[in-house]
Amino acid sequence: MLLDDEAMGQALLSGQNDFVIEALALGAEMPADMIRKIIATSSAKSITALAWKAGLSMRTAIQIQSRTGHIPPKMLPNARDGIDFPLSETELQLELKKIK
Repeated sequence: MLLDDEAMGQALLSGQNDFVIEALALGAEMPADMIRKIIATSSAKSITALAWKAGLSMRTAIQIQSRTGHIPPKMLPNARDGIDFPLSETELQLELKKIK
């Protein structure tokens, strides 16, 4: 199974949080424990940067934020143009540096 947006979407819909964590760890090349800590912070920016690093879409990032990170809908960032990351590549990289 590919660890792409479709696979993540299916895992998120079925509540397979352990799969989501492990897939993010593989895609972002970070330890699963670090992924758990990032998710636990409920930081929309950090989770957005993590999804970006893992090669996922902003739509998937929003699903991770809401379903796994339990971020309330009003706190979710809006995708730019409906599909793009709301942060620039530089901002995403800076957010990842904060994480590590």
